[in-house]
Amino acid sequence: MLFPGKSKIYFSRQHINSMKPPFLIISILIVLNLSFLLYGGFLYFGSRATGVIYITDEGFIPDEVQIPAGGTVQWLNKDVNSHWPASDFHPTHGQYSSKEGGCSESTLDACRALNKNEQYSFVFEQKGRWGIHDHLYPGKTMIVEVVDNVFLSKMSAMASIFFKKRSAGTISIKDFRKLDYQEQLRVIKKLSSENAREAWKYLKSAYMKDGQVFETGTTWLDYSHVFSHIVGNQAYQQYGMQAIILCNYSFAYGCVHGILEQALVGEGVAMIKKIEQECFQQNQACSHGLGHGLLTLEKYDVRAALRGCDILQQDQFACYNGVFMEYIWSAPKTELDENQPFAFCESFLDSAYLQACAEYQLNIFTEVFGWSFADATEECFSAPNETIRIACKEQTGMLVAHMTKGDLNRIQEYCFLLKDISNQNLCLLGAAVEVEQQQYYNWKNTVNTLCSQLPENGKYFYICFISFI
Repeated sequence: MLFPGKSKIYFSRQHINSMKPPFLIISILIVLNLSFLLYGGFLYFGSRATGVIYITDEGFIPDEVQIPAGGTVQWLNKDVNSHWPASDFHPTHGQYSSKEGGCSESTLDACRALNKNEQYSFVFEQKGRWGIHDHLYPGKTMIVEVVDNVFLSKMSAMASIFFKKRSAGTISIKDFRKLDYQEQLRVIKKLSSENAREAWKYLKSAYMKDGQVFETGTTWLDYSHVFSHIVGNQAYQQYGMQAIILCNYSFAYGCVHGILEQALVGEGVAMIKKIEQECFQQNQACSHGLGHGLLTLEKYDVRAALRGCDILQQDQFACYNGVFMEYIWSAPKTELDENQPFAFCESFLDSAYLQACAEYQLNIFTEVFGWSFADATEECFSAPNETIRIACKEQTGMLVAHMTKGDLNRIQEYCFLLKDISNQNLCLLGAAVEVEQQQYYNWKNTVNTLCSQLPENGKYFYICFISFI
């Protein structure tokens, strides 16, 4: 069964009050029936209902559906480009939690790119409102609402249309923060489609205060990165490559990533030169973001994506770095073997490729293999390959900053677990760099404290204070 498109019908309160009771009831019933045809969703009570979502170059159609618990949703790719439906949040997919597990943190995951006319189906047993995104293009999103009784839910929805006061204009930042994820998603998608420039300002106002992430230790950081992708997608459609002027490194460069992924969707690798000409001068994150986009464009073929980076005339290494970061975050890990933990990076004979891969060796151990921080650092610091060994030590602080979301006490706890004092200091410095880069909550105080803990007159102390204080 195909979900029909959505539509909304509104009547004024005065119009309703003027109706006689029988006519009012008949009118409501007519509108209810029309709403089933126009609003979307299942038209019957069967627990085994099935609905189809089309995936196109514009995203999911429709992008909001309602199904009964036990119902099935089927995603069918009708685009020439590949797509990959999965549970939010990108890239871990853990919102729709599953005890059984899958290729990610949820069984609600296609686990691969769907080519044209391929489909993926999932049975929704858990009630709730679940966010879905395209793993290859995270700015393309939708919502599946799972309820006990679709008919009663529709009745309730229609009643709210008749009797609840409609909000005028854009919802306030204060009220936006109180919304659940799906409602926030709806607001950001609407604002972005109308004016991406204003949507980016709104998003920063909602999630940032005084140049820092508004709150830490929450899933807000996951939300903001996904929303940034959405804004970036729409910004490119509205302004072309000039959209890059809007974005900065807020929310892990999500806006930049969204712009570049949308540019590559339309033009493919032929767009690389234009991106280099128009983007690099405006935003230093372009080459890194391009690496992310190339890996998804090449369906997670790392070597093909790296060859795309080689087309660049400048800043190739940052592009390589983006490729490997996206691989660790998002790709199927078919080339990784816990029994041969260094084999993947060692397979890259080109020294620049090896260096870029080595910077994520610790992430492979902790995020893919699930090793403890202590086991991962001990193994990585004794790697047989010198390039990997040095990179592991240099990237420990970055890993710790991400693991703790910038929490000062936890950063110190992890860094001081390292046995060698030199490695401890390098960890503190690396964490300071990443905390500032990500603008984590209270980052200025965190950076100042971390720098102050480095030995005075030492090289790390000098680098830290020259860079940030």
